Amino acid sequence: MPIRWGILGLGKIAKKFASDLQYVPDAQLYAVASRSKSKAEAFARSFGAMQAFGSYADLALCPEVEVVYIATPHTMHAVHSLMCIEAGKHVLCEKLFTTDADAAHALCHAAQTQQCFIMEAMWTQFLPAFRQMLEWVRDGQIGQIVAVQADFGFRAPRNPHHRLWQPQLGGGALWDIGCYPLFLALRLFGTTPKWCVQAHYMDSQQVDVQTTIAAQWPNGALANLHCSIVYPMSCRAWIYGTQGRVLLRPRWHESRSLRLEQWDGTSHSATFQWPGFGYQFEAMHVQQCIAQGRIESPELPHTLSIQLVAWLCAVQCRIAA
Repeated sequence: MPIRWGILGLGKIAKKFASDLQYVPDAQLYAVASRSKSKAEAFARSFGAMQAFGSYADLALCPEVEVVYIATPHTMHAVHSLMCIEAGKHVLCEKLFTTDADAAHALCHAAQTQQCFIMEAMWTQFLPAFRQMLEWVRDGQIGQIVAVQADFGFRAPRNPHHRLWQPQLGGGALWDIGCYPLFLALRLFGTTPKWCVQAHYMDSQQVDVQTTIAAQWPNGALANLHCSIVYPMSCRAWIYGTQGRVLLRPRWHESRSLRLEQWDGTSHSATFQWPGFGYQFEAMHVQQCIAQGRIESPELPHTLSIQLVAWLCAVQCRIAA
């Protein structure tokens, strides 16, 4: 019996996720929902969904749906995720999980109370190249991590009506893509830094269009993290250690190749291929967790998502000050 998925919010990323569900064993896209019934119906026809709703609440109450992928703007993630959890649905919530740590705590508590699985859709965590990097680091191939350098930037068309350029919808470089380099550092060091400073540039509408973060952890390790929505960046990530370094090649957050260079001159490369965009890996992991009766991912636990939100909020407060 396939696991029946619903998709709530039908923008660009939802289309990629829906397309990649075809590569997930025992997965069925059963229902989709938009604020526009006609948009939902068109989406359902394109991706073979059985039902289309013009109401998010109707999808949450659909008895056939077992797990819901939340793909609305991240300022609404907490509300929509909670609605689905209270209806007894498992949830894969697109990043960012929420826009403040208290809401993230409340969401995880609700999932525990209802015995529903919930996970942030930080798809990078589940891609083969990223997992290979983590394995090399975990196995001590580069020794102790001493520095991380990562950036993510692109030139976005300026459109005041698009979410990216609206602060009230979580627009700006930090909230849209800054989560990626911060997640990389957090995933590698396991905790937020003891010290952090940032430089940023705000446009006339008070949208941060580029931000640079420097951080240090208690063991002395450093991170330089950058994001921009006004110019393209290298989109590379370097992880430096006492015995070598790892390069995740462009675009590092969705990389299919990486390279290990050790200080003794030894080097290794790895390349991975898969169909589609790569969203199938997080979906497969969700289904595995549900099959095991888990309400939390062992690879992307609630604490990690809460720490990421808290760190982003701390940086945002300094930007706004």
